[in-house]
Amino acid sequence: MNENIPGFSFSDAKRTLRNLENRWGDERVNEIYYRRLARIEEQEERKRERLSKNLTADELCQLSGLTKYELEQLEKIRLLVPDTKDRRYRPKLIGWGKKLKVKLSNGWTYEEIKTWTKGRWK
Repeated sequence: MNENIPGFSFSDAKRTLRNLENRWGDERVNEIYYRRLARIEEQEERKRERLSKNLTADELCQLSGLTKYELEQLEKIRLLVPDTKDRRYRPKLIGWGKKLKVKLSNGWTYEEIKTWTKGRWK
């Protein structure tokens, strides 16, 4: 059945199909793009929320019992290191700070604590 539709040639049909394919492709690409963009925005929001829970040096000292001087010394030997560029600490470090405070209160030196920590992770 080879009927010619007046005003609609074979090349017109091919062009129309190609345009439909391109339009479908563009819609699909846009759908993927916007879905990915939404996922990135969601991840950024979770990151902002997580970082907002981080502690300042003062808060960490208050909650762990460390003094500012002790915190500075522990930072120097890399036993308590800020997790963010704006020098905030993860809340989990409160417990670690308390352990270090106990060692310092029992008369341990910073070097003894550093040696002790190396043995913990071997």
